[in-house]
Amino acid sequence: MLENALVDSRPGKLGGETCFAGTRVPVSTLFNHLAAGGTLDAFCRGYDWIPRDHVVAVIRMAGQGLRPDAEPPRPHLILNVR
Repeated sequence: MLENALVDSRPGKLGGETCFAGTRVPVSTLFNHLAAGGTLDAFCRGYDWIPRDHVVAVIRMAGQGLRPDAEPPRPHLILNVR
């Protein structure tokens, strides 16, 4: 895994679901939590082994991907192992 990776995806890890790097916590858990009305602070308390700055960076990455003029994420931030 890349040292600076924020997320990774591996076929043998949760069926290839995109997770926070170095964890078995799917990124979808964060967005489901927020969609249900949860706060960023509550998520970070519940998953305190994931650095808060990584959580914020993943939210920003997702938001940038929704812009029509968005550039693709920088390769060093995402690690896909197939």
